[in-house]
Amino acid sequence: MYQNDLEKAVLGHLINYPETFYDYIGKVSKSSFMSNPNQLIFQSLDKCMKNGGADFLSVLADMNISGTLEEAGGNAYVAEVAGAGVDPTKIGSYIKLLNENRKRYYLGQMNWDIKDMLSDGKKTDDILIRINDIVTNLNEGCDENEVISEKAVEDFT
Repeated sequence: MYQNDLEKAVLGHLINYPETFYDYIGKVSKSSFMSNPNQLIFQSLDKCMKNGGADFLSVLADMNISGTLEEAGGNAYVAEVAGAGVDPTKIGSYIKLLNENRKRYYLGQMNWDIKDMLSDGKKTDDILIRINDIVTNLNEGCDENEVISEKAVEDFT
């Protein structure tokens, strides 16, 4: 499954089964989504849930009011996302895969950033700051047993 399809499936589930939103809120966040349109949809869904509940129409209305609907691809894209929901029994594994893909992406990015910084003669402290920023991002949305610890970063460096 491609990343954007996976992102749409998770968002579609959350839009169609908003009662499960808080079951997964510690495992999925705006940063779980690499696609900007999908980040905007999650952001609106999250806002609607905090304001009393969400469904397809409330997400559309919120995105329209906030001015993010067109940036997210318009009504058609949000409707496509809402139609991409998955079997409720599989959503946990889809969210886990979503986060694993995000981790792979950021670790690959960290590898390239370190290579670039080393070839540009950057200081070790600058490289460590960049590594810490990426690890902080990676830890968002992780279960406690999946978090990359400060000790692991120290061991890496």
